[in-house]
Amino acid sequence: MPTFVLSRRLSGASFRGTVAAAVRVDYFRKFYRGLELGGGSTVDLLRSDGVSLVSRDGEMMSPAPEPLAAAVRQMASSGASHAQVTIDDPRIGRAHVSLCRVPGYAAVVAVGRSEATVLQGWVHDAWTNATRTFAITALAALLLVAFLRQLRQHERLTAHLHQSQKLEALGTLAGGIAHDFNNILGAILGYGELAKQGAPAGGAQLRYVDNILLAANRARDLVARVLAFSRPGINAARPVVLQQVVLDCVELMRPSLPIDVNLDARLLDEPVVAMGEAAQLHQVIGNLLTNAVQAVGERGRVEVSIEVVQIEAARDLAVGRLRAGRYARIQVTDSGPGIAAHDLGRIFDPFFTTKPVGVGTGLGLSLVHASVLEHKGAIAVESGPGRGARFDIYLPLTDRSPTVEASPAVAPLGNGQAILVVDDEAPLVRLAEEVLASIGYEPVGCVGAQEALEVFRAAPQRFDAVLSDVRMSGMSGPDLALQLRKLRPDLPVILMSGFCGPDLKEHAGAAQARAILLKPLKCAQLAQCLAAIFSQPVRAQAARSIDADLVDAIGGS
Repeated sequence: MPTFVLSRRLSGASFRGTVAAAVRVDYFRKFYRGLELGGGSTVDLLRSDGVSLVSRDGEMMSPAPEPLAAAVRQMASSGASHAQVTIDDPRIGRAHVSLCRVPGYAAVVAVGRSEATVLQGWVHDAWTNATRTFAITALAALLLVAFLRQLRQHERLTAHLHQSQKLEALGTLAGGIAHDFNNILGAILGYGELAKQGAPAGGAQLRYVDNILLAANRARDLVARVLAFSRPGINAARPVVLQQVVLDCVELMRPSLPIDVNLDARLLDEPVVAMGEAAQLHQVIGNLLTNAVQAVGERGRVEVSIEVVQIEAARDLAVGRLRAGRYARIQVTDSGPGIAAHDLGRIFDPFFTTKPVGVGTGLGLSLVHASVLEHKGAIAVESGPGRGARFDIYLPLTDRSPTVEASPAVAPLGNGQAILVVDDEAPLVRLAEEVLASIGYEPVGCVGAQEALEVFRAAPQRFDAVLSDVRMSGMSGPDLALQLRKLRPDLPVILMSGFCGPDLKEHAGAAQARAILLKPLKCAQLAQCLAAIFSQPVRAQAARSIDADLVDAIGGS
């Protein structure tokens, strides 16, 4: 059995000398192995000169690794009782070793642990913390991306809301001025038509009256463009062939084009049908073509085309949001100077224009914006300095066939029926009396609803119909109609208004009005409406809807 001898010099009063003891190696080895140091560790007992006495993991006495023996010798030479060194131990690799001198003996205990073992816990904690940090960072990144997307969506919604508020404000402004302005235009057009009937053919007077009517109709069209913002959904949507709308607009523009401006239309042979109002779609295409022609100036090229596209995934455009489905894409392209980047975001604002004073009103693209959204469509714009401009109008397609409208028959003259005419402006009452008398009716004019009630109560059975303005001071036209129908439930009521707001049909339906006429009225328009009412029995008239009887003067009837 391997042993080694430990000796120690003793000195005292009764004994002086050296004590030596033989120590079994396996005793120390069992003791060292009982220590819970884990893997990657060493325990050695060495002499001060570096010779190994006991190694925990060695079955036989063996020389100590040289790096460890050298560390022990250096410690002995320095006289230190404790030391810590880092060595390359062939048993466990790179290791950190603590050395401690055994008091009273020329021996040193060396306990070593490998760097891997020492760092194992730290590495585990570091990876755990790194994994947690990565997960938290990834989650934070996802939240940030989601927040940024939400922010962009909020900005888009805010921009759309801001645009809608501006259009709503414009509609409110339009409603405020339209009534009075249309009353003025109504007087000009009405008396102009009467003057034209009495003017001798070929004379200067007829030419003067024609010019007056032309100017008044241009003013009427301008008011119509403003009112388009405040009268959405007045007429029921119908199937419209878009090729016909484009061709009509192109043919109207060709005579006024400069010589060196080319206007080309590339249209599909198969009809492309969308649900909408033909009058509004004419205004959309007409405004885009007008802007394109003004952009190219005296020389250039304008092209309009129609194609059918399939949208697979929803996406936002400059105006509106495209959803999955089949769309007609109306594309208007010009070779003009293009639109600056800082102006692209404002081109649909009401009254914004980059044209010189007197060339544009700034209402064209605003009308396009409102009409396309009303038709559940969207608009894309591509432009840049020197690259021209391209507007893509997307309109949802329909499988319904377009209705074929019969040619309007000439309205017959009246047969002396008595018509109660009500308006809060005396000149318009006198005008309506003259127009009604000229088409064969007996008019009775009243200024204001209160006077009309008094006249009607005096002889309820005298009148065959009532023609009343909607917006009057004191009592509105629908309220007057309700009062009159209490006295005569079968009395036909026709309402007329210069401002066709979104609630007009609701009020007219509550008053059981037979028709709504939009100011300024035309003689033929009024004659056709009265002839249609008197040509049908009362029961049939009552069954008809407001939509069927609605005569839209603004739309070009």
